[in-house]
Amino acid sequence: MFGGSAAALVAGGLFLAVMLGGCTTADRPLRYAAGARPATVMTYGGDRFNDAEYEHAWDVRRRVETTFTVPDNFGDADGAHLFAGLHVEVPEGCADRTVRWEVLADGTRIGGGRLRWLRVYEVRSSLRTGGLPDRITLRAQWDGGSGNCPSFTLSWDDPKVYPNADFDFLDPDFYPW
Repeated sequence: MFGGSAAALVAGGLFLAVMLGGCTTADRPLRYAAGARPATVMTYGGDRFNDAEYEHAWDVRRRVETTFTVPDNFGDADGAHLFAGLHVEVPEGCADRTVRWEVLADGTRIGGGRLRWLRVYEVRSSLRTGGLPDRITLRAQWDGGSGNCPSFTLSWDDPKVYPNADFDFLDPDFYPW
């Protein structure tokens, strides 16, 4: 009689731990907060609702800066990674122009680079954020913006923050409220 109740209690506790654990390690797609508003397209990459992928795109004349928020969830990870794909395309005849880009997590630079001599660039990145950031900012600029090189196309494919697992359910910082 007590054996069945104890087994049900243990099974319920394990189920709760697995569910909360999934919340702490789930990806967190970024949400627009401020700056130049991108054209955003959402597609579903799999058979689950949370398999949505987002592509943010801009037509950049000189420079662009956009800030995104990271959705709050259970967990207070000591570390996290930002995974994204950056696509840059400059007009024909403008490959000698330099495109500079950088990503910031809560104001701290976590990645960036310079692109020159090609028309199309695909940059896949896994950037360490140091902790679970509140805001991610993408900046880009170039030395075009006039004449035959009026603008370049910038898109950020499926930027998501993946926190490191933190299963400390007893820590008050674990809960988002």
